[in-house]
Amino acid sequence: MADDKARGGEGPAEDWADDIRGVVREELGMLGIDVDKGLTIHGQPIAVGQTLVLSAAQKVWAIVLGVAALLAFLATFAQGWAAAFTWMCNVGWITTWCAGG
Repeated sequence: MADDKARGGEGPAEDWADDIRGVVREELGMLGIDVDKGLTIHGQPIAVGQTLVLSAAQKVWAIVLGVAALLAFLATFAQGWAAAFTWMCNVGWITTWCAGG
């Protein structure tokens, strides 16, 4: 750790496990980026990602909110369609199903 600080590095973070150490300058040549902009070390891809894991209650709430959002969309669409239809009748663009004639 004192060796890292002597080279200008910060050293490992306090919350790192004992078997994890920082990368030193000599090891940077082992890192690479492939044609798909993926990170590799020693030619092997490094999986960088995070999976979203929801509890059962969170899944239920997600479904409830998704259905509510869908219903809100449908209601907004129906109201817009009715308003547009009424307006088109008033300006004379359509006459087939207009009230009054």
